[in-house]
Amino acid sequence: MFLEFKGAFGSPEYQLDRQAAELKKSGDVSGAVLVLQRRKAIFGVEWSDTRLAKYLQAAGRFDESMAEIEWLLKNSQSRAARLFGHQPVIVRQGQHATHCGLVLKASALICKREGRLDLAAQHQERSERYMQIAKGLQPLGRQQKAEQRG
Repeated sequence: MFLEFKGAFGSPEYQLDRQAAELKKSGDVSGAVLVLQRRKAIFGVEWSDTRLAKYLQAAGRFDESMAEIEWLLKNSQSRAARLFGHQPVIVRQGQHATHCGLVLKASALICKREGRLDLAAQHQERSERYMQIAKGLQPLGRQQKAEQRG
C-alpha cells in the first residue's frame, strides 16, 4: 500500500506548482496566482507556501497579499496540529513559531518590494521574535521526545 503525499513529485499538486512557476516565468503572474489558489485549495490548512502572497503583490494586489499572510498566520496552529499532532505539544509549538517566523520574513520582503518600509520593519521584527521563540523551544522539544522514547 502506497501513501500518497500532497505535493509529492508527479502528484496533481506538484503539477500545479510547476504550472504556476512556468506562468510566472512567462510573465503571466495573474495566471500563476489562479493556479496557486487551486493548489492551496487542495492543501487546505496544511498550506504553508508564501509564494501566493508574493505573486499577489507582484500582480499589484498588495491588500490580498497581506490577507494571504494573515491567513497563513491564523492557520499556523491548525497546520502544526495537523502535521505534528503525533509529537509533544512543545514540538508543535516550535513548529508553529518557526512557521510564523518564516511567513513574517516573507511578509517583510513583500512589504519592502511594495515600498512599505514601515510595515517591512514591523514584520521583520515579529519574524525575529518568533524565530527566537522557536530556537528556545528546540532543546525542550528534543528533551520531551527523548523522555517519551525512554
